[in-house]
Amino acid sequence: MTILGVTYHYVRPESPEVPGLRYLHLDDFRKQLDWLCDSRRLISSGEFLDIMKGNEKVTDGFVLTFDDGLLDHYEFVFPELMKRGLWGAFYVPVGPHLDSRSLDVHQVHALLGIFGGPKVLKELNGALSSLGIVLDETISSNRYSQADDDEAIVSVKRKLNYELPIGLRSIVLNRVCEQLKYELRVSDWYMSTSQLQEMVNGGMIIGSHSMTHRPMCQLPLDSQDTEIHESFSWLERTLGADLPRSFCYPYGGFDTFSIETEALLNKAGSLWSFNTEEREISQSDVSERPQALPRFDCCNLPHGASRKPII
Repeated sequence: MTILGVTYHYVRPESPEVPGLRYLHLDDFRKQLDWLCDSRRLISSGEFLDIMKGNEKVTDGFVLTFDDGLLDHYEFVFPELMKRGLWGAFYVPVGPHLDSRSLDVHQVHALLGIFGGPKVLKELNGALSSLGIVLDETISSNRYSQADDDEAIVSVKRKLNYELPIGLRSIVLNRVCEQLKYELRVSDWYMSTSQLQEMVNGGMIIGSHSMTHRPMCQLPLDSQDTEIHESFSWLERTLGADLPRSFCYPYGGFDTFSIETEALLNKAGSLWSFNTEEREISQSDVSERPQALPRFDCCNLPHGASRKPII
């Protein structure tokens, strides 16, 4: 008996404003839901909660998860799930709701999607040079080695997500945005609080994706604790104190969190957390390591291939 967990990010019918964005087309999302429902049973939200609380054993089925609190999820995913009588767990980084600033990770996606890898890489190198920042490229040599993005895009992601000291990333990105005369507005990218509340009322589960979407292992333990507790606190103040606590690791590989991170989540009352290990969830995962549940990226399942950029 195992549970197939599936995760999604951008899901939309088209992307004219950000033509280079990698996304799952809404038509393909529908086809994948058809495939999942034909081949597996959707585990209900109540059943999944009982499994994670230890009241029931793992049974065969699937669950859907959606990362980053994206506006796509309200505009396109939520109506499709409601139409089919399905539910999903949506993981929200709460930082944009606290300071009205888009997250660094999504600024990177937007810049690459609008301007393309070569132009962003040129401006990024210029910003690093003007700020006197020298990066250690050895620490990210294996990152994105399996990605099918072009070399410039991979280089930008490596530099910003792993080689650049975490405290300098916003400074560098702000400089790049200034040079390109671009601003990513929070209202254009993320779900609003009223939309999140509508989704809760519609039977969706809303969980934490931290505050700032930074790899937890890049933060000291006290900062990790703050990311966990402040995100849960905001969600519960905003959407209701009875929300079940669950977490999704930013970036999500085993190198982005630690046993200590899992202990903090256990202490904070998180029932489960998702990473990016691609295999199905077993009873031993739930019983022995609920803060590191595996799940598949939708792109590695039938009908899940992202649409190629047009720039």
